[in-house]
Formats: sequence, C-alpha cells, structure tokens
Amino acid sequence: SSGDLTNFQADARAQRYLLFASCVKQYQAKGVMLAHQLDDCLETYIYQKQRNSMVDTYGIAAQSKWQDIMVVRPLLIYRKQDLLQYCIDHQIQYGIDESNLSDDYTRNQIRHHIIETMDSEQFNTLAMQMHEDNRQLQAYHTLLLSHIHDTTFTLFNDSKKDSDGLHYLFKVNHIHHYIGKKPSFYTDVLKQLDNHPSGIALDNGIILSRQSNDIVLQHYHQIQSLVIHNRDELVHASSELFIMSDTGSIREKVTVFDDDYPVVIRHVKDGDSIQLSFGHKKLNRYFIDNKISLKQRLECLVIENRHHQIIFVTKIGCEVSHNNGCPTCFMLEYHA
Repeated sequence: SSGDLTNFQADARAQRYLLFASCVKQYQAKGVMLAHQLDDCLETYIYQKQRNSMVDTYGIAAQSKWQDIMVVRPLLIYRKQDLLQYCIDHQIQYGIDESNLSDDYTRNQIRHHIIETMDSEQFNTLAMQMHEDNRQLQAYHTLLLSHIHDTTFTLFNDSKKDSDGLHYLFKVNHIHHYIGKKPSFYTDVLKQLDNHPSGIALDNGIILSRQSNDIVLQHYHQIQSLVIHNRDELVHASSELFIMSDTGSIREKVTVFDDDYPVVIRHVKDGDSIQLSFGHKKLNRYFIDNKISLKQRLECLVIENRHHQIIFVTKIGCEVSHNNGCPTCFMLEYHA
C-alpha cells in the first residue's frame, strides 16, 4: 500500500542518517556532505506544495542538523544532468539507486512526470518561484524574531490582498514556529477568532486576537498561587505581576483582618464573585460589562480568605465589609 511505501522510505532515510551519524562520530568529523542537487530540491518543493506542508525551508536546506550532526549539501545549485555529465567527462564512478527508477513513490512520480518533462525555461521558473517563497519565509521569520520580546505585536494582516501574497498556511506555519504547537492547532484557532472578539487564550502564555484584518499576538503572564499566613508575609509579598506598597489608590487598598488568614493570592476562577457596595457581582460579568481586555482578565488577581470569600480583586478593590477598615497595604500591579 502507499502507506507501507511511505513508511519504508521514512525508515530507509532514518537508517541512512544513523549511518552518517555513526561515521561522523567514528572519524571525529565536523559533519557530513550529501549530494542532493537542484532537481532533488525542486522535487521536494513540489511535494511540499502538494501536501500543504509546514516547513522551515521550501525544497531542501543547504545546511541543517540531524541529532547534532551538521549536514551540508553543497550541490543544490547544480542540475542533475550537469552533475552526471561532469562525472562522465571526468571518468568519475557514480551509482544509481534503482528504487528511483519506478513510479512506486510519490517523489518518483514527481521526478519522472513533472521535473524531467520540463524544458529549461520551465525548470528555471520553478526554481525562481521556490527561491521567492523561501525569501518570503525568511523575511517573515526574521520579523517574528525581531518581536520576540514584545508584549503585543501584529503577526500578519489577514485581508484578501495579503492572503494572495502570503499563503494562509504559510502564516500558520510561522505562528507554529513562534509559539510552539502543531500547525493544525492554529488552523482551528484562527478559524474561531471571528466568534471570539476578545481573543483566544492559549495555555502557553499567548493570546491570539483579530483586530480588523490584523491577527495580533499578545503575551500574558500568570503566577503560582501564593499562600499568605500573616500580615508580615502579606506586606512583603510580590511577584512578576504585583508588589505590595505602603501607598496607593483606593482601588489598590487591601484590608485583611486577623480572621481572614491564611489568605491565598491567585488568579480568577470561573464562578468567582465579590460583594461590592452596589451588590454581589460575578467577576466574569464585571469584566464583560466594563470591557476589561482578555489579557487583563487573565492577569487579574484575587485575595481569597480562609472562609473561601473573595476579599480583594485587582482593578476592582476590596469586598464591601473590608472596604472601610484601615488598609493593611496597597497591591500595585506591574503593567507590561
């Protein structure tokens, strides 16, 4: 079956590279040189395009690593027919892999029925298209790397005009490289954005949102819950999201009574609510009514007392019965 043939090719490739790695270690070499040429490169390019593959390089990379072994391919600029003629002219022995002669494999079909049927102009046009796709791939990857420490930045513009220039899967590929999940995961997420105007939070500290035609990436930060046993621990508590202070605004005022300890500083959970002067309020409803951004919601912190009562929420303030007491401290948020 085609699946068996594909597995055979993959297994054979793995065995070849294991042999290369063994030789490199045995002879303490710097790496291995392979004789892939331009025909191989374009064959791979067509194969990738047919499968809508997520790739680091279209075609074959001139240099890569396999299990920390440097792999260099110095012949990618030469056509197969030119290399064969060079070997004949200079009486250099060469071998032909007989498995490449049949049409049993998809790559062989591409080689025999597409690559080998092209004239020089068609071949050169395809090579130029591959180089242009790689140029765009590298330019976009460089753009992402330049924003790696940014809290918020636009991944790409998703308008039809831009989609014609940068293939949708090309965009998803780079989200994958930047964030680190499988490309198929992001394909599904991007399709859902129209139904989630505030964005979609991923479990790796990333928010994806659509702003007009822009797909925007934001980083968000969360902390481990902190258990605070007494006043001294509370006034000295801090994290990457907050610090306790002697001064602050009314909304930053934290009042904790002796009967509240131990308290837990944690992020908002589904079902959390707080008693305010104007009534009992579900935190999620408060966020929606006050148009609190998804990033702010995810970074919002609460203080929960030992009776499982929310007595303080960042951006809101103290629970009503804790609002009139002398403040223990002020909880100041760090804003990235």
